[in-house]
Amino acid sequence: MERLQDLYEGNITVIEELEEKPLDFHGNGAKFGQKHVSFNSWKQTVTANVI
Repeated sequence: MERLQDLYEGNITVIEELEEKPLDFHGNGAKFGQKHVSFNSWKQTVTANVI
């Protein structure tokens, strides 16, 4: 949290971890197209819960 505050206040110009290339957690390596790796699955997980 301190580093975010420092960035906001202008004490630092960049947070190195946020500048790194994202990795594909499926292990696709070079085929990873920089797309987001998550999606909204609400329609697949919602239930009516009828009692």
